[in-house]
Amino acid sequence: MIVTATSCVVLGSYRASKKEQERKRKGGSREAQVITERDAYKFPVIASLSLLGLYFAFKFLPEYWLNLLLTIYVVVLGSSALFTFVLPLVEGFLAKLGWNLEFFFGVSLAHIFCFLLSSIIGYWNFDTKSWLSNNILGSSMSVLGIELLALGDFLSSCILLFGLFFYDIFWVFASKPVFGANVMVTVAKSFDGPIKLIFPKTISGNSQEYSMLGLGDIVIPGLFVAMILRFDWRNPRNESDEEIKMPYFKTVVAAYVFGLALTFLAVDVFHAAQPALLYLVPCCLGSVTCLSFIRAEFKHGHKKYSLPQLFQLFCCTLVREAKKARYNQASVHRKFLFSSKDHGEFGILLGLNLL
Repeated sequence: MIVTATSCVVLGSYRASKKEQERKRKGGSREAQVITERDAYKFPVIASLSLLGLYFAFKFLPEYWLNLLLTIYVVVLGSSALFTFVLPLVEGFLAKLGWNLEFFFGVSLAHIFCFLLSSIIGYWNFDTKSWLSNNILGSSMSVLGIELLALGDFLSSCILLFGLFFYDIFWVFASKPVFGANVMVTVAKSFDGPIKLIFPKTISGNSQEYSMLGLGDIVIPGLFVAMILRFDWRNPRNESDEEIKMPYFKTVVAAYVFGLALTFLAVDVFHAAQPALLYLVPCCLGSVTCLSFIRAEFKHGHKKYSLPQLFQLFCCTLVREAKKARYNQASVHRKFLFSSKDHGEFGILLGLNLL
């Protein structure tokens, strides 16, 4: 589980950073959706409403048909992500063999092969619910999510991570007294689609008990890791440093692995579901902040805000938005939650972070 999740984070970060470099070399505009400070404030609220909506849907609607519709949607999304992921690899391989066959409307042999491969794996998952096919589709969506989205700066990263830190804690630990059930775990276990990585707890793979990790616990930290990788590549100090390459990236990846290990250790100790971001957020943010102090680059990487100031700013903004919603609920509801320009990035993030 840890190896698969970390591989998705590292691979997604490299693909996102290299695509950005290629676009800059060609002088093109940025294709990745940039998550701004305002987007980061909104996301925990929207994610909570979406998760709660799914919980009530599974509670009051026919579970079979709801599961069927959601599974079809997510399997198609995962198959498309797998197609996008493997296409450049297959094109490069066929180019080396000299098989650059193009048929009609730009459709090549690589397109046909990748379409067949992704369709077969998608059908395999839909028909058998195999944990292996689930993880193939889930990993593809995780890498694609990290590749298509980008955090604008360290402030946006802190706001998003802190917000989802409390989101994860509430819906795992505090939702049962309010709603009578653990909302996060209930939705995770009710939905059979590839929105989480699952691994059997026995080596044979035939166990009926599985360990689970939501795709949001890969994508959300992965966006932060990708931003740190871009910072390392842009940092002039690292260009002349022959002994240590990409110190921040290596540190935050190690912190991510450590955070995941803490998560699964807590699951074994307490025998209960744990919010992974409870461990991942402090590890990732803390490791980068400590290293920036050691290298005397804190202001360079984090602009004018210290971590206490960032936390205070986050809390004050949530209070301000709550007061605005109380006095002008209708207008704020439209403005705060349903800005049309944000639908693309929120559609991707919501689908990957609900669990």
